[in-house]
Amino acid sequence: MKTNSFFKTLLFSSIILYSSYGNAQNIGGFATDQYNVYYGATRISSYPSSFRVLKDGFAVDQNNAYYGATKVSSYPSSFRVLRDGFAVDQYNAYYGATKISSYPSSFRVLGDGFAVDQYNANYGATKISSYPSSFRVLKDGFAVDQYNAYYGAKKVSSNTTTFRVLGNGFAVDQNSVYYGATKVSSYTTTFKVLGGGFAVDQYK
Repeated sequence: MKTNSFFKTLLFSSIILYSSYGNAQNIGGFATDQYNVYYGATRISSYPSSFRVLKDGFAVDQNNAYYGATKVSSYPSSFRVLRDGFAVDQYNAYYGATKISSYPSSFRVLGDGFAVDQYNANYGATKISSYPSSFRVLKDGFAVDQYNAYYGAKKVSSNTTTFRVLGNGFAVDQNSVYYGATKVSSYTTTFKVLGGGFAVDQYK
C-alpha cells in the first residue's frame, strides 16, 4: 500500500504544476494561476488574464512577449509568430530568444531555417550572407547567394554557377561533391546518387 501511494503521489506531482494559490493551469510548457504565469519553475509574468500562448514556444501578455522563460519583446500588440521559430514585432525580428534583425518590414522566412531582411540572410540565429537579394533556398538544407553555397549555417562552396543539389542530401559543384556540409568526393562527373543514402563515384 505504501508503494502504490508513493507512485500515485509521483504521478500527480509530474502532471500538475504546484501553485501556492491553487487552480494552476498548464498550457504547453507555460502555466498560470490566478496571480502569475510560469514557464517550468520560473515565474515570468504577473498578468495571467491577458496571457496567451502563441506557437513555436512564444507567448504574450499585455506588456511583453516571451520565448519560453525569456522576455524577447516589449511590443506584444505588434508581435507576430511567423514560422520555423521566427517572429517579428514593429521594431525587430527574432529567432527564438535571439534578436536577429532590426528591419521587420523587409524580413521574410524562406523555409528550411533560412530567412532574409534587406541587408542579410540568416540560418536560424546565425547571419550567413550579406547578399539577400540573390539568396535562394534550394532543397535538402542547401542555399546559395551570388558568391557562395551553404548547407545550413556552413559555407560549402564558392562555385555557385555550377553548384546543384543532387538529392538525398548530396550536392555538387565543378570541383567537389558534398554530403551536407562535408566534402565526400572529387569525382564530380562520375558521381551518382543511388538512393537510400547511398552514392558511388568511379573509385568508391
